[in-house]
Amino acid sequence: RRCVQETAVDLEEYTREIEFYAWNDADIKLPFPKTIQARIKIHCKVPSILKLFYYRQNEKLLDVNSVKTARREVVALKNMQNHDYQVYVFDAENKPFYNFSSLRIKWSISEGVDGQLTLIDKVENQNCVFCRDRARRLYLKDFIGKLILRAETNTYENQALSFSPIYDELELEVQNDIELFPSRVDVYYHEHNTIKVKILYGSGVFDVSLNDTNVAEFTYDSINKEIILKPITTGFLRIIAKDKRLESSKIAYSDIIITSVAKIVLDIDSHLIQERAKTKARIEIFNQYGGKISVEQYPLIEKEIFVDTDNDYFKQNAVKIEKVPDTFDQYSIEGLIVGDYKLASYMVEKKKRYRSNSVDLNIYPKLQVRPNILVLAPGCISSLQIIGGPSEISMKAHSIELFYTVKQERIIDVKQLVKTDRNMFEVDALDIGETDILFEVRNVQTNEVFASVSVKANIQLANSVTILGMYNRVLHVGTTVRLIAKATYGGVSFSPSICSFHYLWSSSDNGVLKMFKSTSEQQSIQAQQFYDMSEAVNATALSPGEVTIELKIRANYSRYYGAAEHVTVAKVFVVDPLLTPIPTYVGQSYKTTPLLLIPPDSGYFMQTRRDQSCLLYTSPSPRDS
Repeated sequence: RRCVQETAVDLEEYTREIEFYAWNDADIKLPFPKTIQARIKIHCKVPSILKLFYYRQNEKLLDVNSVKTARREVVALKNMQNHDYQVYVFDAENKPFYNFSSLRIKWSISEGVDGQLTLIDKVENQNCVFCRDRARRLYLKDFIGKLILRAETNTYENQALSFSPIYDELELEVQNDIELFPSRVDVYYHEHNTIKVKILYGSGVFDVSLNDTNVAEFTYDSINKEIILKPITTGFLRIIAKDKRLESSKIAYSDIIITSVAKIVLDIDSHLIQERAKTKARIEIFNQYGGKISVEQYPLIEKEIFVDTDNDYFKQNAVKIEKVPDTFDQYSIEGLIVGDYKLASYMVEKKKRYRSNSVDLNIYPKLQVRPNILVLAPGCISSLQIIGGPSEISMKAHSIELFYTVKQERIIDVKQLVKTDRNMFEVDALDIGETDILFEVRNVQTNEVFASVSVKANIQLANSVTILGMYNRVLHVGTTVRLIAKATYGGVSFSPSICSFHYLWSSSDNGVLKMFKSTSEQQSIQAQQFYDMSEAVNATALSPGEVTIELKIRANYSRYYGAAEHVTVAKVFVVDPLLTPIPTYVGQSYKTTPLLLIPPDSGYFMQTRRDQSCLLYTSPSPRDS
């Protein structure tokens, strides 16, 4: 083999023809050998056109003689992948150069793009023998968007000569590879059911198909890039999507299982709720293969949560069940009647009823505290009683205990009477001010609060005193009434408490109204000159007339505030029963009863033999008293 090298040394364009001759030597067998002639025309020209191409691996040889590309061709690419490019150079007549290895070509990409442009030593399937170093490989990391790849030249490798610049650009649209979402889904078979599969990423130009059109039919919304599937029967199905523009794109799949329902499961957030409180319940529906049916398909399935009991009254009234707005599987459960219940759910498909598991629900009485407001004087001691809340059994089963917190401990001191009654608390008033006492029923491990109630404690000095119900009162001769002293602050009565208060009672006319310390001690306190702890005394009307009752209270506060004295008077009118009708409580005074009648939500003082008062409280309704 013989080679001839032709080298152009300047910018002068020329055309040269070279003829080659080949023949065999003559011999006996071939006395007249034939001569073969070949003629090659070589054009030496200045480059006029540069074209940039995307190089696809394993594709057919690029026919540069027939390709005609426009500038700024758009190519869709995947990120996180290598992509190869190469250039070709043409003359003014759009004829490709066979050899342009002497050109110095400059490559560049858009500014601010995190990419790497490297030289490729060898490109497979390259039909340009003398221009293999004119290819580049671009690697883009997590970039998404558009960029410009540019190749240009105006000189040679030795930079001895230059010519008018020539260049070409590719506009690259870089995207993530195509995906289908969801990639797997269970579809409930129903005549009105449809499922939407979203095409994510990619160039936007896709080819969509199903592997089995007997199981379902579909439509493709190219604007929203959604595949809308409508089941025809139960079975397995695969959606196949291809990106028609994205280079080196992989095929995306979504597996669809069209099923019927087989199981329903009920779950509840809290098995222990307060009366009139709420919790959430959730329903899960499974198909015959054990997979979950998506909640978006639940509206197509007939289902309900109910109280699992034979008692129609409790079934209708024990709890209030409502669907949570904007959800398909969640329900609000409100406890209305105290008690232990079981909740269950069911669903219906083709007239067949499926029943779920049962869950326990304990509705306990509302947590309350009596009294709900405390008004005390410094140095006084009162008590609080917790009413309602979970039972002892429920508290142990759920690891629940009763906790209390005092916001400002300098004002009051709270102690739980553990030995006598865990629901009773002693409150000692220490200093003037307002504070809150918070009671919480919560889990000792998770601190989950099941119920809470607070009491406002107001500690103040008394600034007035009153006699309950005795101002301008009319009494019949022979009747006995109970006089009760009440200290107040700003018109608000102090809460029942044990205080260092001493009282001095007096009547302006003991012949009209006579006072006694108690019914068992008929000794008159007419000549009382000293304060004692008689917070309440008895008064008997003896004869018609007008009388004035005077009450003095000496309040001995803590050592920080000393003592104070308050006085009040009340007028009482005693009338003759012959001139006015006898009241029922007088006419039937001979009747006795072992029952103590007290209005709901109120308090009553009862004197004990130890000369101390006892306070009884009733709950808001007679049924709970």
